[in-house]
Amino acid sequence: MVTILFIGCIALLALGVPVAFALGGATLMAMASGHVPLVALPKYLFSGIDLFALEAVPFFILTAELMTGGELSAVLLRFASQFVGRFRGGMGHTNILTLTFFSGISGSALADAAGPGAIMIRMMRDDGYPPGETFRWLRSPPRMCEQLVNWDLVNMYMTKNGFEVEDG
Repeated sequence: MVTILFIGCIALLALGVPVAFALGGATLMAMASGHVPLVALPKYLFSGIDLFALEAVPFFILTAELMTGGELSAVLLRFASQFVGRFRGGMGHTNILTLTFFSGISGSALADAAGPGAIMIRMMRDDGYPPGETFRWLRSPPRMCEQLVNWDLVNMYMTKNGFEVEDG
């Protein structure tokens, strides 16, 4: 069954079939020639995509887009700019503070970079930052903000030291 899967996929790719359809067609060929009933195909197809991580990423990006479209990113930028915008390199510091606020709302580094990222790139370019510098300012905060409050570690520490931890 595995050989039919690989040979079928390579043959379909050699014929110029797109990768997704080649994988699906090879799977159908392998299931039709094997001992697996075709009625079980939907079960196997959907069990492969029934992972929380695969479901969470598009929703994080959707959250970031909704926050950006709803002007939340612009409001956070103005708010952060009032704190650190007057200092030297203020736009970079505003970027870090905005993404710190945004990470508390979205909960994902990918959403943090996708949400206010487009606005920050445009604002930093207008402020005279070179593209490489803009990228460096935008790249770091989402990764740092994931580690600001790692509640799993806090819960483990508290449980190990005799504190009672309640969910909710």
